[in-house]
Amino acid sequence: MVFDRVYSGPRVRQLNTASIVSDAYQKVGLEFPVPVVMNEFDEYEGEVVLRQSLARLLEESSEIRFCGDPFTLSTLNAFPHLDDAALLTYR
Repeated sequence: MVFDRVYSGPRVRQLNTASIVSDAYQKVGLEFPVPVVMNEFDEYEGEVVLRQSLARLLEESSEIRFCGDPFTLSTLNAFPHLDDAALLTYR
C-alpha cells in the first residue's frame, strides 16, 4: 500500500507510530510521506468523556444500554464495546 499523504496527531505515541511505519516502508524500498501533524487528531481522556455523558447515553441509546445495565462507572472496564457503541451513536 502506498500513501500520498500521512497525518498524525501531536502525541509522542502517535508520532512514534508514524516513525515505525516509515522505517518499515524504507526497509522494503518504499517511500513514506513525512507525516503532517494535526492537532485535530490529538487524543482525549475517554473515561472523562464517558463519565460526563454516560447518563444521557444510557437514556438515548439502546445499543449502549445493551452493553450493560445497570451500569456504573466502577464497571467501565467490564464493557469493552461501550466505546464502539458510543462512537456509532455520535458519528
